[in-house]
Amino acid sequence: MNNVESIQLIAVHAYKTALDGIDNEKLIEEIRTHDGTIAEHYLQNKHHTYYEDQRYPFGRPESEKLIETLTTAVSQIVGRDMILEEIWTLTLQKGNSVAWHSHKSNTHLHPEEFFSIAYYPNAQEGSADLIFTTTACNTLEHSTIVEVSTGTLVVFNSFVTHMTSRHLLDEERVVVSANFSPAQLNNAPTQDWTAYSRPI
Repeated sequence: MNNVESIQLIAVHAYKTALDGIDNEKLIEEIRTHDGTIAEHYLQNKHHTYYEDQRYPFGRPESEKLIETLTTAVSQIVGRDMILEEIWTLTLQKGNSVAWHSHKSNTHLHPEEFFSIAYYPNAQEGSADLIFTTTACNTLEHSTIVEVSTGTLVVFNSFVTHMTSRHLLDEERVVVSANFSPAQLNNAPTQDWTAYSRPI
């Protein structure tokens, strides 16, 4: 056989880097001293992971600096201007883990344009791993383990399901999570079905 061509059908990437310029100790202090309680009516939703999360300490100096730094970093990584939509924090104590979930929304007309992040102001060696699970055609299933450390930023498509392994260290593991949307949304229809409509 000559001239065998490989044709890529599916490509889903996550991006891992170190985020510089953030004082993680100050950030953690702002997170710890902030009342991050999620409103009770959200916690009644058993199909969401709200119970694991805390509200972000908006208005605090290092927290606001992180928002600007993340927005710049995500825009550079994905190659287009992005807007922060939601941001929150999560602290894992020894024995905790994060359940399998994604950040997709039914409002995402072109879901490949939307990205989520995980930033780690405190993740010591041996802390819980971030685990991505990907499927194709309801048949192929694959999990990818990403080891993280303090200062790590991971950027990924919001539709990608993810979870953590169990956190087994005595020291807590702190993560900031956020969702980003493109500044210029692609509103083109994904499929024009009018070719099959009943003639008028």
